[in-house]
Amino acid sequence: FTVTVTVRNNAPTDNPDYTVSDFKVLDCSKGFQGAKGNGIESTYLLTSKKTEITYTRLGSFKGGSSFNFSYDVVPILFDPNLSSSNYYIGEPKVAITYKDRWNRTYSIECPVSVSNALTTTELNTAISRVDYLIVTNPTNLFGTYTLYGVNSLLANMAELAKEKNGVLGYLPFGATNTSFNRLIDARASGSDRWFLKLKDDWISSGYLLIVGETEIVPSFTET
Repeated sequence: FTVTVTVRNNAPTDNPDYTVSDFKVLDCSKGFQGAKGNGIESTYLLTSKKTEITYTRLGSFKGGSSFNFSYDVVPILFDPNLSSSNYYIGEPKVAITYKDRWNRTYSIECPVSVSNALTTTELNTAISRVDYLIVTNPTNLFGTYTLYGVNSLLANMAELAKEKNGVLGYLPFGATNTSFNRLIDARASGSDRWFLKLKDDWISSGYLLIVGETEIVPSFTET
């Protein structure tokens, strides 16, 4: 999903006191991973299953002017499943920080006017067309590597998923090889299995990419 944000400076056009710089916009989505992008920093929050998207615009931003920026987010499958109704893109307000002409820093919250909100049907339909599943365990990643490194990896995974018509699968804390296998094995039982949400022929013709060695994503050992 591609999100386009328009930011307007409603201050008077002819007053340099209202020209700002070092402008940052913080938006937030739940159930999605932000992809890598120009000027975009993505931060995944384990507990809330949210992703913070921070866009940085350097240079001046004059009164009466506006600019657009876009970012991409990719759906995440969870275990236990997150109800489709709990997924969302963007919150009612965005956090904005900027500097005035005297280099003083301000932080404000601004309401958002949404022109095309995500629907449950759109989300489920998009996932049902996917034939590429990328799986990892963020809890184990964050416990092993640096915060910056993990967030960069997750953003790159989302970028790959976008290019491959894929989605991400995030295993929970304490996941085992058996619990992971149940999510992708047609022989297992349960209506919450991941492959049931994907393209109908995923089991026979789809793709699975596992990100991480066995200390991140547990696997079976063949003997």
